[in-house]
Amino acid sequence: MKNEDPTYWGAFKEVIFNDSIEGEVWLDADITEELQEEGNIREIVRAIQDMRKTDGLTPNDIITLSIETNEIGKIFIEKFSDDIKKSVQASQLSFGQNDGEQVDISNLIFKIKIGK
Repeated sequence: MKNEDPTYWGAFKEVIFNDSIEGEVWLDADITEELQEEGNIREIVRAIQDMRKTDGLTPNDIITLSIETNEIGKIFIEKFSDDIKKSVQASQLSFGQNDGEQVDISNLIFKIKIGK
């Protein structure tokens, strides 16, 4: 049964209807913890890339990152620190108080400062 409500389908990247398929097809749209983490990392990387652009840095510029967050945020960042550093061209990532930009992702709050 097709749901014709456009707000329902807006949560999906792409929906293709094929009337030649017999029977029903079920889509599992549950967001797993792994998918949520991947999305959160993409948001952090996007925010850092925006900061780089605002600061006039080029893609070749190597940066350092200082991140202020709570213990849960720190554990999360540590889990993905290599991926984050690689994605944003960071040579170093440290934790501590800073006067950086606040980034809210899901229920986590980060203050991120980039240096050159």
